[in-house]
Amino acid sequence: DFETDGIDFFNCGIRCIGYSEYINGSNLDETCVFGIASCEDGRLLHPIADIERAINCMRVQLPKRNIIAHNFRVERTLNERLGVDIPLPQWYCTMTLHHNVDSEARHDLGSVASYYTDVPFWKDDVDWVEGVKSDRVLHKYNAIDCIATARIWPPLLADAQRLQVYHTYPIDMVVTEVCRHMSKLGIAIDWAAQKRIGERLYREFRESLSKLQSLVDDYEFNPFSHKQVGRFLFERKGYTPTEITKTGESSTAKVALLKLVEQGVDHETATFVDGVFSVRDLGKILSTYIG
Repeated sequence: DFETDGIDFFNCGIRCIGYSEYINGSNLDETCVFGIASCEDGRLLHPIADIERAINCMRVQLPKRNIIAHNFRVERTLNERLGVDIPLPQWYCTMTLHHNVDSEARHDLGSVASYYTDVPFWKDDVDWVEGVKSDRVLHKYNAIDCIATARIWPPLLADAQRLQVYHTYPIDMVVTEVCRHMSKLGIAIDWAAQKRIGERLYREFRESLSKLQSLVDDYEFNPFSHKQVGRFLFERKGYTPTEITKTGESSTAKVALLKLVEQGVDHETATFVDGVFSVRDLGKILSTYIG
């Protein structure tokens, strides 16, 4: 596990490195934390020669071992920055596997560790907004990260095998590696194609909006306004809402409108709902990917 001075792991400074040994199915609860730079004033904690010696040791020893990390994408990138080349099959990522085991749960290390172990919650020990004031605090935090990651792998692996989802894990790791390189290199954008697509979608948006406004005979009608959509459906057309929001209002979300159509509506209402979906979908695409 690495601790850094920023969240951009391609360019951030490395503060310390921690390793927890896991031998013959047993986590020894002993962690070596090598502090590189002080969090207090940015000074090096060891002479350059000692730091180089430690990193050279990593370059020799780590490629011979299997590595468990909670966020493989970050940890492998930081290892590569130090010249430590560990082949993909030797990496085991608890975060990636946890996505398979419980896709709806939180996947951060603190949450996963609180579920699988009795490790007291430690993630609030470091205030990243204000910055860590003590090297000792950061190194302890790093050590617990390492121990927690080692402890959660066996029960997490057992759950994956019990739920019969482990077979997808090797594929997920390959995909994660592809995404890691995408994060590093970026994604090429064809600006000319984006402009052409944007112009076409904007025409479709205006046409759909115009038809919808003509249908309701109101050229100020806004299909993104839940109140205006609800006024047409529930007051003008007299339909009963299928869902109520937490604030007690009639819902005009997509699921609610689909339920309404399934219950049976006249042709004008069906055309209206289709128009609302079309305008909202086109507007979302334009605002998110084009505009």
